[in-house]
Amino acid sequence: MRTGASMLEFPPYPVATARYFSGANALSEQAEKSKKKYYTIGSVDRLLDLIEELSQREAWELTELSSRLGLPKTTVHRFLLTLLDRGYVVQERGRGRYSLSLKLYSVASRMVEQTGIISIARPFEEHLRDALGETVNLTVPSGSSMLVIDKRVSPQPLRQDIRLGSLFSIPFSASGRIYFAYADEEARARVMADIRLSSDQKALERMQTLLTEVEALKKQGFETDNLEQFEGIRCIAAPIFDASGMVCAVISVSVPIVRFSPEFANQAKLEVCAAARSISQRLGATA
Repeated sequence: MRTGASMLEFPPYPVATARYFSGANALSEQAEKSKKKYYTIGSVDRLLDLIEELSQREAWELTELSSRLGLPKTTVHRFLLTLLDRGYVVQERGRGRYSLSLKLYSVASRMVEQTGIISIARPFEEHLRDALGETVNLTVPSGSSMLVIDKRVSPQPLRQDIRLGSLFSIPFSASGRIYFAYADEEARARVMADIRLSSDQKALERMQTLLTEVEALKKQGFETDNLEQFEGIRCIAAPIFDASGMVCAVISVSVPIVRFSPEFANQAKLEVCAAARSISQRLGATA
């Protein structure tokens, strides 16, 4: 299965991934959300729905947002004014459409920087890119996806180049599957719950299969994909562990299929696994 658009692009055109729900899936998700937990604050929950909706495209009319969220225009407008006051939303002068600002990105970037993993991993990312001549991505788990927090882009004209903040589906990416294989039971349960909530039957079926592959993946120590996440792109990924021995990130190399020869694959597996081990050791992992 292919879950993303073609990533065989010439620079500087970047492509980001996004999750889209069909109307039926969206309704199913809302039905699940309607089963409120005792601590849920309704207004906060709806505000977060608004932020997630705003992220789906560049700009929105108030009427569109009201319809998508199933909320009165007055309620959505008050939320938007609050976000405007705090700098999380901007409004066009002409048509008055609303968009997310970069403040959320700034907040997320500070959080990522505090983990220290990027500064530790980057020299090894650069070495891996130079050794293989291909794009290297560093990802961390985020719900049912892997979030790209750093990248070192191939110098070759034909290459993968995605935006920071893009998402790789856990069931349909090498990065996601190798993370899931090494994740503890609690983390696996959270991923499965998120995928059930999405009502994506194909993703759920792939996860059921993945559960039977976990031990083999752990024995292998890396995972590859077969054009599943991005059309025309193969990927090899290996897990990164923190000082507690928990998998905390994944490093991967993404290669256009035209350069993915058996010889390259063998070298890449060794290089990616070596980079993952080196980063893990710098983070304090002992095994």
